[in-house]
Amino acid sequence: MKVLILNCDFDKNLETNLAQLIYSHLIRFSINDVIIRNVFENQFPDEEELKASAGIIITGSWASVYENLEWINKLSALIRLIDKLEIPTLGSCFGYQIIAQALGGNVQASGKFEEGFKSVKLTKEGMNDSLFDSFPQQFKVYQSHGDIVNVLPKNSTVFAKSANSYEAYKIKNFFAVQFHPEILPKTAIKMAIRDGKDINKILDSVDNSYKLPLNVYLNFISTIS
Repeated sequence: MKVLILNCDFDKNLETNLAQLIYSHLIRFSINDVIIRNVFENQFPDEEELKASAGIIITGSWASVYENLEWINKLSALIRLIDKLEIPTLGSCFGYQIIAQALGGNVQASGKFEEGFKSVKLTKEGMNDSLFDSFPQQFKVYQSHGDIVNVLPKNSTVFAKSANSYEAYKIKNFFAVQFHPEILPKTAIKMAIRDGKDINKILDSVDNSYKLPLNVYLNFISTIS
């Protein structure tokens, strides 16, 4: 089974690059055919490669989806092609936002930066969907974003919310989460040290062994297997 990762993260450190983190988790799930395309460097898959993929994952990024950049515009067009091809796709953070924008929603700056492990709550629809199989109704996830989806695409189903915004939705063959399931406490600590942030504030009482959000990827893979 081939999984295609569309990498939007500029981070050159393999220990904290989002595509590399996702790749390492997928390998642990025994998914051995994983391809990374650095779309921010205009490394875009063609239609043949898309059709050969059982599923696609779109990562987070330091960019904002409303920036008028060539690679962002091309990625939006690619998402609309993926929609036509009906390929199961999971987007996180920037991926969550660009899926919404490409399919008719709207993304805006929230006016503040949300970072660290924060609580989200599943809706009834989220509780009943396989993407969140084995999850409690409320749980903590790693957040790192300054933009939010303020208008979801038409016919979206909201799966989760937080005090600040929507946190997960589904539309057609797309699943999208605002948070970063791939960032576990160990990696969050490395990022906090890198950025000179308060580690205790970032972790916010999350135990270092906390791994629940990874099940988003495991459950996604289960749906496309």
